[in-house]
Amino acid sequence: MALIEGKSNVMVAMSSNKVAYVPLEDAVNKKASIPANYIRICHIISM
Repeated sequence: MALIEGKSNVMVAMSSNKVAYVPLEDAVNKKASIPANYIRICHIISM
């Protein structure tokens, strides 16, 4: 959809049930912390 709309260098995301475009630079440079219990759950279900 981003390409059809002529957008480039963006990441497509969902925000409040709507499509949102995030500049790739912002997506790569912003650090988000992931709760330790989420990481543990991912580890468990990936086995």
